Amino acid sequence: MNPSIILLTRYWREILIGLLLLIVSASWYYDRSSLIQSFDNATERYEKELAVVKKSHAREAELQKQVIEQYQNRIKELETIFETVQRDIEADRDSRAEEVVTLRRDNPELLAEQIEQAFGFDYVK
Repeated sequence: MNPSIILLTRYWREILIGLLLLIVSASWYYDRSSLIQSFDNATERYEKELAVVKKSHAREAELQKQVIEQYQNRIKELETIFETVQRDIEADRDSRAEEVVTLRRDNPELLAEQIEQAFGFDYVK
């Protein structure tokens, strides 16, 4: 008989185990390479998404900065208006107080009449 057939019949288990190991190794190599490729694709996708998020964050930070500046400017305007109105009110109050003092000294009846009209009660002497 042919020596290769004798070798095959005698060592068929070892040959089969060798072939199975070769198949498993090839399968493992294919899985490993596809896993590495999937990981590379996921990493690339992650980097793209991260770049988009960074751009969005920068845009939002700039917008927030602008809004804060507008808010601070508006607060300064309102404080200026408030101070002006406060000064006007104080000036009006001081002038009205002077009027009332002058009116009390010069014409107390007229002052009593104004108090009655303003507050709705009667003046008693």
